[in-house]
Amino acid sequence: MSLAYVGNVTHLQAASALGEGLKELSKALRHSQDWGLRHSTIFDKTKTTLILFTRRRITPPPAHFGDQSLTFNKKVKWLGITLTPNLTFGKHLKNLKQHFQTTIAQLNRIIKPTYGLHQKEARLLVSTILTTRILRYTNKNANTVAKLLNTWHHKATRLSTGMMRQTPIAFLKHYGNVLDFTKQHTKLTHNYIHTKLTGPADDPATEMIQQELPSTLPSHPSLLILIIRKDDLLKSHQTKCEKFLTFPNPPWARTIAPIINTFLTKELAKQVLPTQVKEEIQKGTLTFFSDGSLLARQGGGAAAKLVNTRKEITTYVRRDTFITNFETELMALLLCQVLLQEHINTHGYPTGAAFFSDNQMALACAALPKKKSAAQKLQLQLHTKLQHWAQKFPIRLYWCPGHVGIPENKRVDKLAKLAAESQITSHLTINTISISKLQQTSKNILKNNPLTCKEMLRLNFKTPPKLINKALDLLEKGPAATIHQL
Repeated sequence: MSLAYVGNVTHLQAASALGEGLKELSKALRHSQDWGLRHSTIFDKTKTTLILFTRRRITPPPAHFGDQSLTFNKKVKWLGITLTPNLTFGKHLKNLKQHFQTTIAQLNRIIKPTYGLHQKEARLLVSTILTTRILRYTNKNANTVAKLLNTWHHKATRLSTGMMRQTPIAFLKHYGNVLDFTKQHTKLTHNYIHTKLTGPADDPATEMIQQELPSTLPSHPSLLILIIRKDDLLKSHQTKCEKFLTFPNPPWARTIAPIINTFLTKELAKQVLPTQVKEEIQKGTLTFFSDGSLLARQGGGAAAKLVNTRKEITTYVRRDTFITNFETELMALLLCQVLLQEHINTHGYPTGAAFFSDNQMALACAALPKKKSAAQKLQLQLHTKLQHWAQKFPIRLYWCPGHVGIPENKRVDKLAKLAAESQITSHLTINTISISKLQQTSKNILKNNPLTCKEMLRLNFKTPPKLINKALDLLEKGPAATIHQL
């Protein structure tokens, strides 16, 4: 539903019967209407969409909202995995993968709304999404189908139990190819080691991991040693790698400025950006555009442009510095600050400053640095200067979609690539290795030189992980078993 002057409001109801669900939905809509009347807010029927998620072929009646009647969207969202005996196994498998990804995506989209539901409603909603309708396969392909379903069963079980217990499941954030539990465990262990070894020295886990890394390989190495042994890159560059701060911001820190255009599509942002740039210049605001580029063989480049005076500056980062494209975007914003500081030294404080970038994460980190995030030092440099200037004049941050034909964005993108190709260092340098780049390189090393079967047996996991599923069932005392048919 939509309440004018307030924004969009979403109501999610889960029930075992359609009539019961409509009754609860109408009750929630009435509460919204009462709230709107108290706050001088009107209800916009034209922007309201009712969607039904179900496994049954039914035609829902309209829902009543005060004196208005609302009809459901004609497209009913079907949940679950469907297989029919009329398809070959290849098509079965293709449909199964497609429906599985759709189901998991649907489930992830409603994770946040479940916090507003009762526990019984949340469990009912989860079990409805994960329950299959028809599943048939022949003896010829039974083993292959069973293997696939066991892998997906485990992933769905972990996701559902995590939701029911309101506990985040780290290794379920991967939406690509389905990995078995052993590979997921190895991957997360690898990431955890990287995070701790580059974290604060007083972290107890960091000290324990350091003690687990002897100079010579023992006769019975631990899993941690087996993973690090494959990763010579981490050991050779550990002292040069950037270090994380425990708390880069005080608890009361707030975002310097909201990022404008974040919720717009590329097409819509492309339409409004010329007007926004023109308005900023007419106000006398210093308007900056920035962009970064990373070329595999040459290195990284960053560029910034002050639209008011057409002044441009660039910088180059060596290829052996181990940076990612994210660092080049942050460096481009730092170049904007260099231009701004030069203007302040010459003409004093401006009436305002507007920064346009095609990287939303770089803008977000400049407004408020992230905890334990790559390029934390660059983020803090950006944030500190912006925080100081925000007390003197208004600061505005704009997201500018890249590669859509905006002249200023095309110009700084070209300058950044030319800077990377020229390999001429100026203005800014980076002396530490990016933890993000180090993780990417180390993952490739581990992927190309994986653990052997004998080493993986030391993980002591079963494939398929039936024992883990049983343990989860006992832990939840039944809820996980509601999706056993998956």
